[in-house]
Amino acid sequence: MLKMGWLYWRAIYFAAYSTAKEKLNGVLEPDSTQVHMVSAGLAAVSNTYGTEAPELRGGCRENRSCR
Repeated sequence: MLKMGWLYWRAIYFAAYSTAKEKLNGVLEPDSTQVHMVSAGLAAVSNTYGTEAPELRGGCRENRSCR
């Protein structure tokens, strides 16, 4: 059976990238390399902290493993 967990990861990444790009287009030169690179970086960071690292968000309990 195909695991579908990656679909959620990609959806969150795309939403974060799209939102960051939309906001940065008003600050930096629209659709420039800087906008794309910063948006991708922000999306990766938000996705990592939001979906992949519960121990960084305090989601782990001392008596349970995070993994």
